[in-house]
Amino acid sequence: MPIPDYQSLMLPVLESSTKGEVRIGEVIDQLANQLGLTPEERTELVSSGKQTVFSNRVHWAKTYLNKAQLVEITRRGHFKTTTRALFQQRYVNSHSLLPKSLSE
Repeated sequence: MPIPDYQSLMLPVLESSTKGEVRIGEVIDQLANQLGLTPEERTELVSSGKQTVFSNRVHWAKTYLNKAQLVEITRRGHFKTTTRALFQQRYVNSHSLLPKSLSE
């Protein structure tokens, strides 16, 4: 399985913090396990050689979620879901976007 792009990681990153503050390193490890990344995929480096590709993409997902005010940075290396995100998630869950015939 190829390493997902940051856009594909945005929802899993957001969902990882719905129960409270999380450490980004734990989220990276948890998502890598959930996605079944191989050891080679986990250690593949970006061109600068200073960060793994997967870690880089999870960080970008978190950055854009923060810019959208769906997560907030609580302290260095930690973040949590905002009330705005929780409200929007509840709204979407209670108002299905699918017609009733398709959601049954």
